[in-house]
Amino acid sequence: MFDILIVGLIRNQQNLLRINLEQLARGRARCFYGIYSDETLLPETKSLFKRFDVTVLDLGPSPTYSIPIALKILEPKNSRNSYILFDRMNKMWDEYLGKCHDPASTIIRLRPDMLVTKVGQLPSSNTILYVGHDYGIASDNFAFGSKNTMSIYMNAIETLRKEWSKPLNISNYHNIPVGERLMRTHLIKNDVIFKRPMNITIRIVRKYRAIYKLTGYWKLFVYLMKDATSVLSDLCSMNNE
Repeated sequence: MFDILIVGLIRNQQNLLRINLEQLARGRARCFYGIYSDETLLPETKSLFKRFDVTVLDLGPSPTYSIPIALKILEPKNSRNSYILFDRMNKMWDEYLGKCHDPASTIIRLRPDMLVTKVGQLPSSNTILYVGHDYGIASDNFAFGSKNTMSIYMNAIETLRKEWSKPLNISNYHNIPVGERLMRTHLIKNDVIFKRPMNITIRIVRKYRAIYKLTGYWKLFVYLMKDATSVLSDLCSMNNE
């Protein structure tokens, strides 16, 4: 038996989620979905959850958080703090397990707008975490592993707080502490071995507009120049007084 943790807004991806649950659950998994108390489920989602007996966990009110200004400009989409959602989901799921006293051998983190295909036998390991891809990053969209490795995976908020409190080094794209790059840093810091399972294919199904990274760097440069201009203006004013 294994647990599937559905983490993220479902929006209009009910059919996509149904396909994934049919492939992954196969009548041998418990499914969980976390929702903030100020959000509501669509009727279609409620019907889907009833079919797959999905347990809905109340994560409390939506959180507020601050994002470093450089990340807001350079990584506006990736700097959204989904790891708060991870953390709350993990705590509520832990609380549920404490009540039922029936831990699963394997835990899967599933993003609602992902399509999971070519699902073979899930490999099992107490020490290895399996992620969606491992090309210098660690997927924060799809992962599975033991209770121990997945608890570390779902607690990336601790690394985020530490990394965001430091002066940001944006000279190396791969080390910018957001999204999958932050997850990679988090897993390495916690000595978690991660690899891509060879018998599963995943991809995010969404429409998006390609934005060159150079655009983000140009916005950041303009911001820094404006800030520098303001500082120089203040210094000139002080000298003239």
